[in-house]
Amino acid sequence: EAGKPVYKLLGGQVHETLRSYTYLYPHSGSVHSEDARGRNVYNDPDMAAACALEYVEQGFNAVKLDPAGPYTAYDGHQPRLIDIDLSARMIKAIREAVGTRADILFGTHGQFTASGALRLARAIEPYDPLWFEEPVPPDMPEVMAQVARGTSIPIATGERLTTKFEFARVIENRAATILQPDLGRSGGILE
Repeated sequence: EAGKPVYKLLGGQVHETLRSYTYLYPHSGSVHSEDARGRNVYNDPDMAAACALEYVEQGFNAVKLDPAGPYTAYDGHQPRLIDIDLSARMIKAIREAVGTRADILFGTHGQFTASGALRLARAIEPYDPLWFEEPVPPDMPEVMAQVARGTSIPIATGERLTTKFEFARVIENRAATILQPDLGRSGGILE
């Protein structure tokens, strides 16, 4: 079957188009773009909402943000109430700006403990995010499952998992309903 596209080898085309989302980036494209008062799309609800609306008007039907820092290279921690409040204000402003025209995707880079992630989930649930990505470290599916059981927001994970065995642990533990393999890291089509 040489010369055939992979999708044909896998059984053929399934969809005419696929959804895509964008991350909320500053208008200039620089991750450091901010106004004179230090505000940017990562820390100002109004700026984030305006940016999200622009992306929706460009045709995106989902936007992703992750305002719930501060981030750490260490194990999960409890988010500060000020960070939970900022997250809720950010997602509320975006929801009010885009209405039902776009889904909101909420990422955390696996930064929190289960109880901390659940505190954050309760604060953002009213704004109906499509997913809560890696609320706890992704190599802890048993802990992630605690979060999945405690929130109505679907849990997403996978960009840092690399083998089918790691994904199997997520599935077996019912830790996530949305799997996001990074195709460049997860072993390719045979994995």
